[in-house]
Amino acid sequence: MYVPPPGTSSGTTREHEAGHLALTTLEQAMAAYLEEMRASGRDPKTLQWHQTSLGALRRSLWRQCHLTDLCCLTGDSLRTWLTELSIAPSPRTGATRTVSTVAAYARSARAFCNWLVRQGYMPETLFPQDAVPKAQSGLPQAVKPEAFVRLLRACQLAGAQEGQNAGMTARNRAILWLLLETGLQASELCGLRIADVDRAGGTVTVRGQRGRSRTFPLSADGRRAVCAYLDQARLKPTWEPAVPEAQDRLLLTERRNPLTKNSLALLFKRLSQRAGFTRAPICPSMLRDTYAIRFLQAGGELAALQEQLGVACLASVKRYQHFCERRKEEREAQACPEGRCPNGYSREKRADATRSAGLEEVVGTLSDEECHLGEHDPIWRKSKME
Repeated sequence: MYVPPPGTSSGTTREHEAGHLALTTLEQAMAAYLEEMRASGRDPKTLQWHQTSLGALRRSLWRQCHLTDLCCLTGDSLRTWLTELSIAPSPRTGATRTVSTVAAYARSARAFCNWLVRQGYMPETLFPQDAVPKAQSGLPQAVKPEAFVRLLRACQLAGAQEGQNAGMTARNRAILWLLLETGLQASELCGLRIADVDRAGGTVTVRGQRGRSRTFPLSADGRRAVCAYLDQARLKPTWEPAVPEAQDRLLLTERRNPLTKNSLALLFKRLSQRAGFTRAPICPSMLRDTYAIRFLQAGGELAALQEQLGVACLASVKRYQHFCERRKEEREAQACPEGRCPNGYSREKRADATRSAGLEEVVGTLSDEECHLGEHDPIWRKSKME
């Protein structure tokens, strides 16, 4: 950024600033922006994404109007770029970009435009208001009990019952039970500390934004799974953390580093493959959806669910209410005779409703080691206390 020499008049200063802006190219400004992010300690993957998205913006502006200078950047050129992103196929995959992908590009460009304002390159941001597309929230995806059982069994690693494999098996089962019975986001799960687990009370406490904490009771099965992980793995000398920041973390990777969102996603991918869910793999957010649906089905209030999920807006949890109401209508349609079904439900529609039904009873039983969905459900107890 240009700094005028002392004693320069205001008119001369404006001339120097205008000349400096005219001589600054988009490529130079973007490089300075990325260097500042790198110096502030931003994650390498975040830097890589901003470099990719801003590079795509720079190339698009060159193709459209041979725009290279920062002074020629306009809001219309940014809006044209966003429109092109949503229409043109991706050069890498050949497929049309999803709304969430376009939104990620747009957020990167918006952050860059805000940085230009902070650095004095622009008097105000050029990024168009409301230009970040919003993806429509899809229906929640509940994990059926039998699918959860298959995931638990997929946690069992081959080899001896003791040592490394036994510890990883215990850890993976603890992760599944924690997600099912707390509805935590992946980042919240990865941030759990050993001190957040109250073994005597059978609860887990998560510290959310602005210092707010939420405490979740665990069922007998969930408590047993978490305690087994602590006793068989995490608190043993062989599980000594590899880095200082992992000393008090509850969940560690195989290399004794803190569990991350990326390593959690890879874990669920492996478990889904072992459990046979290759076409429709299960992800952590589906267990969060399952928690929310079970909470409402057990009689919990929408405001209480908002508090349990740790979200700021009530509207963000209403989709679970709509999901439960839809499932209730489908069950009522199943129960009535074909000729008296409302809304024109036919036998085929009732069959579709049966296939897409929500939580069902577990068929068969599990061993004590694998655990089962216990009768004393903490979600049911919490919803009744609210």
